[in-house]
Amino acid sequence: MVRTVGIPRALVYYYYYPQWKTFFEDLGFKVVVSDKTSKRIVDLGVKITLNDACIPIKLVHGHILDLMEKKVDALFVPRLVSLDSDATLCPKFLGLPDMVRSKMDKLPVYIDERLDNRRRGYTEEKFYIQVGNKLGKTKSESLAAFRHSKQVFEDYRKLLTSGLNAFEAMEILDKGKNIEEAVKEQQKKNTLEISETGKLHFAVIGYVYLIYDDFVNANLLKKLDQLGAVPHLFDQLPEEGIAAQAEKMPRELFWMFSNRVVKGAFHYLSEDKIDGIIHVSAFGCGPDAMTTKLIEIQAKYHTTIPYMRILVDEHTGEAGLMTRLESFTDMIRRKGVRKK
Repeated sequence: MVRTVGIPRALVYYYYYPQWKTFFEDLGFKVVVSDKTSKRIVDLGVKITLNDACIPIKLVHGHILDLMEKKVDALFVPRLVSLDSDATLCPKFLGLPDMVRSKMDKLPVYIDERLDNRRRGYTEEKFYIQVGNKLGKTKSESLAAFRHSKQVFEDYRKLLTSGLNAFEAMEILDKGKNIEEAVKEQQKKNTLEISETGKLHFAVIGYVYLIYDDFVNANLLKKLDQLGAVPHLFDQLPEEGIAAQAEKMPRELFWMFSNRVVKGAFHYLSEDKIDGIIHVSAFGCGPDAMTTKLIEIQAKYHTTIPYMRILVDEHTGEAGLMTRLESFTDMIRRKGVRKK
């Protein structure tokens, strides 16, 4: 009998967790999340994955092994093919459930249903009904849980676009705080940060599983705060702000999150509100070979906005990253902080 459902703290966790947590809890299950990324979890993932796998894929294997150590009754590892009815996700996302199954023995109940909004007649509701059915829940129970979870996801996005990061937004949802009041409070904070002289404002571009994983990115966001810089994250952009950049791309890429990263960078480059752009990328990431080149080309047309790319993997060190960030911020301060 399934009582606990394990969700790995990796990949799209920072994008969908509030919705998934709500869905499973509404169905009566306890949600268990893997521990925060640590050297132990990295080592677990590195040990069983191929050498040429990117760090996000190595990480998710480590987080799943952590959940198995916690003896969860079910693992949620969905096959995410297309979320926006247009582009797909990275091929490694598509094959992840099979990769995990081939590397791990004695898996608990394995929830690997396919989410593919490109298929004719397919709806997101069907995915959640299939997930609920695998756990013994009726269609009506799953639909009710899905509709509530969808509202939570919309609240989560509202908090993010107000300027909160994923950690802050999740905390507000967990504590049941009033969403509208939290948004107003954050908007006031944004106004104060903009007017605060001497503050640098950096756009931090990259996949959410790199931006928010403090172990992999060596505490990037905390380091920026220590250096007196305010990070503006691409997942805080409203959908219309991202969509408006489509005309600047020669053509859409094959991968949804890659498209969003590129358009997010284009958005920040087009607005005179930031002092620099930091692109966080995983070493060996195939799609990022394309996103990086597109962002670099566009950045050349905006010579007043410095651009820096940071590559991360399981060997990323804090000292080296801090040196690069200090150099980047010192260079910008010497040239003069953007006029407010």
